[in-house]
Amino acid sequence: MSLNETHDPTRTSWVESANHSDCDFPIQNLPFGVFEGEDGRGRIGVAIGDQILDLTAAIETEVLVLPEAVACALCSETLNQFMNLGNDAWHTSRVAIGELLSAKSSRQDRLLRSMEE
Repeated sequence: MSLNETHDPTRTSWVESANHSDCDFPIQNLPFGVFEGEDGRGRIGVAIGDQILDLTAAIETEVLVLPEAVACALCSETLNQFMNLGNDAWHTSRVAIGELLSAKSSRQDRLLRSMEE
């Protein structure tokens, strides 16, 4: 595996809690998961600091632009379809999500959900 900009230890995020030295989910570690949306259905997101970036909302508002198959998979209720796409889709997603969350990007607070909720 080759390292790229998503692994840069100096990279920071506009999500302040992701920049703390004791943070489990800094911008270099963006784990995918499923959380319960307001309608009770599953939504895919990534952990960042003490927040979750709602990927469905990011894709629907076109803040996050990905190839159609990847976007479709990330708007489903489970990770199954996305996981079946393989390394290229995972890499493309990770780079795009990292750019969106980077301190150099515009804040998109409306796309965040509290982990506590």
